[in-house]
Amino acid sequence: MVLPEAKENKSEGHGGGGQTAGDTIIHRVIIDRRMWVLPILFWAGVVGLSFWWNLIQLDQHAQHMAVNRGRLVFETIQTMRLWNARHGGVYVPVTETTPSNIYLKTRERDITSPAGIALTMINPAYMTRQIGELLKEGETWVHITSLKPINPFNKPDGWEASSLESFETGTKERLDLFAEDDGVETYRYMAPLVTERACLACHHVQGYKEGDIRGGIRVSFSKASISKLVAPRIDLIALIHGMAWLVLSGLTLAMMAGLRASFRTIEEAYAHLDLRTGQLAASNKHLEEFAYITSHDLQEPLRTVSSYLGLFSKRYNDVLDDNGRELLNFAVDASKRLKLQISDLLKYSRVTHTKKEMDVVEMRAIVEEVLSNLETRITECGARVEVSPELPTILGDRSQLVRLVQNLISNALKYRSPDQPPLVRIGIRLDGRFWEVSVADNGIGIEEEYRERIFGIFQRLHGQGTYEGSGIGLAICQRVVECHGGTIRVESAEGGGSIFIFTLLAMEGQGPEGTSGADQPH
Repeated sequence: MVLPEAKENKSEGHGGGGQTAGDTIIHRVIIDRRMWVLPILFWAGVVGLSFWWNLIQLDQHAQHMAVNRGRLVFETIQTMRLWNARHGGVYVPVTETTPSNIYLKTRERDITSPAGIALTMINPAYMTRQIGELLKEGETWVHITSLKPINPFNKPDGWEASSLESFETGTKERLDLFAEDDGVETYRYMAPLVTERACLACHHVQGYKEGDIRGGIRVSFSKASISKLVAPRIDLIALIHGMAWLVLSGLTLAMMAGLRASFRTIEEAYAHLDLRTGQLAASNKHLEEFAYITSHDLQEPLRTVSSYLGLFSKRYNDVLDDNGRELLNFAVDASKRLKLQISDLLKYSRVTHTKKEMDVVEMRAIVEEVLSNLETRITECGARVEVSPELPTILGDRSQLVRLVQNLISNALKYRSPDQPPLVRIGIRLDGRFWEVSVADNGIGIEEEYRERIFGIFQRLHGQGTYEGSGIGLAICQRVVECHGGTIRVESAEGGGSIFIFTLLAMEGQGPEGTSGADQPH
C-alpha cells in the first residue's frame, strides 16, 4: 500500500485547550467546602431509597404474618367445630357463664346426669362463642356470623356482610386493616364456613345443602401485636443503612479532601507562573505533574474504599435485599473502573514525568518485541500482521516506543470488524527530516468528526460494556510521539478501517542527501 501524503496535524498541542465547563464544576465542588454537602446528600438519597424499599418489603411481610395468624386461629377453631358437629354436640354443666342455649332447637338440649348434675348441649356455634371469650384474654377477638343468623348476636356488621357476600362469589379469605370504634387499628381476617354433612343436623331447616357457604368466622387482633414482631428488623435495617451512609459519605469526603489538596497545589503553582513567557509549556508541565500526583495520591483512599466495600458486602450481603445488593454491586464496579483509570493515568503521566536519555533503537526490534508480547491475542483473533522490511534505526526511548506500537496494534485487534479476520500492516516512509510510520487495519474505522477527540484522556466512542479499557491508550500514544518531537494523526484506510500515522525524527544521514532513504513505498 502507499501511505497518503502527510497533512497538517490539527491536533498539535492537544490537551492545552483550556478548562471545560465540566472541569469548572468539578473544581468548584472540590475546592469550595460548602459544596461538599452534595456527596453527603447524594449518598443520603441512595441509602434513603434503599431504606424506603426495605420498609415496603417489611410492611408486606407484616401483612403475611397477619394472614398466617388469622388463618391459624380460624383453622384451629374450624377443626374443633368439625369434631363437635361429628359427635352431635357435647354436654357440659350449666353455669352462669355457660347457660342453656335458647337458640338451639333440639329435644335433648338439657339433660340431668345420673349424679343429678344439670347438663346442656354445646353445639359448634355455641362452642365458637365460648372459645372467643377465652381468646379475648390474649387480645384476639373471634366472631361467628352469617347472613341468615339464628342468634341475633351473630348478626354481621357492614365489613362482615361484604366479606360474606364475596365468599359467595368465590373469595377464599379476606384481610383488612380496620379502625375500630375505639380508634385502635386492628387486622381483621375472615374465612368462610362451608356446610358439611354433620352440619345439616341443625342447619337443614334453613335450607342449606352440603357445600353451601352458610357463614364465616372473623378473627381480629391489634396491628400493634404484629408491629412489635417486625420492629427489631426495622431497627437492624435502620442501623445498617445508617452505617452505610456514614461509611460511603466519609470515604467520599476523604477522597475529595485528597483532591482538594492536589487542586490547591496546582493553584499555588499557577499563581507563580510567568504569564508573559512560556505559558503553554508551563501549563502542560503542571498538568502532567497534577496527573501524576493526583493519580498516585488517589490510590491509597481508593484501596480503602474498595476494602470497605468488600468488607461491607461480606458482612451484610445476606441482610440486604436484591435492590440493596444491586446498589452495592454498582459501587464495587465503579471502584474497579476508577482503579483502572487511575492506573492508566499514572502510565500517561510517566510518559513525560520520567525523563530518559535517547538511545539508538532498531524499529524492527521494537515491532518484534511487540508481536511477541501480543502473540497470544493475535493467534486468538486469527489476525495477520504484515511488516515493512524497511524499518529504520532511530534515536528514542525503547520502552516508550514499545508502548506506542503495542497500543496501536492492540487497538487494531480490539476494534476489529466482525465480518473478517484482522489484518494489520506496518509501513514506513521518509518525508524530509521525519520517518512516517503507519499502522493500518481493516477494522470498524473512526468517523472523521471523532479523529481529534480520540487522543484526549479517557475519551471513548463506545460504552463500557462494548469494549474494555479506560480510553487513555491513544492519549499515551500522542504523548510518546510528542516526547520524540513528532506528531500523530488518524485517517481512513481504503476499503474500511483506520490508518494511524506517527512521525519520528530521522537520524543524521537518513535524509535525502544521505543513504538511499528517499520516499519508499510501503
